[in-house]
Amino acid sequence: MMMLNGEDTIIGSEIMLQDTDFPVYFKDQHHPEDFIPMLNPKIDLILHKKPFHNRLFARICFLTEESTYLPFTFILDTGAPEFLYLSEKTKIMLNNRIKKDDGDHEYIKFKSECEFHGKKIPVNDTPSHHNNINIMGLKLLLKFELCLNEEGIMFNKLPIFL
Repeated sequence: MMMLNGEDTIIGSEIMLQDTDFPVYFKDQHHPEDFIPMLNPKIDLILHKKPFHNRLFARICFLTEESTYLPFTFILDTGAPEFLYLSEKTKIMLNNRIKKDDGDHEYIKFKSECEFHGKKIPVNDTPSHHNNINIMGLKLLLKFELCLNEEGIMFNKLPIFL
C-alpha cells in the first residue's frame, strides 16, 4: 500500500486495497474477532503472502474505560508517513480515548506500563480510499522497532496493549 500526499490524487487499482489483500477468514477487511471486548490483551502478527506482494498486519488491543480490551487490526505500512490512521468505526469505538490538543490535533495516550506510558500517539483519519481499515504508519513502526526476517514479523518494543 502507498499513501499519497498533496496533489498526488491519482489512485490506481494497483494501490487500492482489495479484499484479496486480506486473509480469507477476514470479513469486510477485518479479523472476525475485531471490535469484540476481551478480558486480556492479545497481539497477533500476521504475514499474508500473495503471489506478487505480501501484506503485514498487527492485531493489537486498546484498553477501554470499562477495563476490557478492544482488538483492532492494522495494516503495517511503511509508506504511510504518520503514526496511526484510524477508520471511522475504530474512532467511534475509541471515542473516550481520543483527545485533542491545543492545536485541535487528535491523539491517544499509551496506557500500558511500558517505556511509552502516558506519551501521546498522534491520530489521523484513514484516507478516504482506505476508509474501512486501520493503518500503523512509519513513525509508529519505527517507535515500536518493527523487524522482518526469514521467520516473520516481530517488534522489539510493541506494548502488550495501547
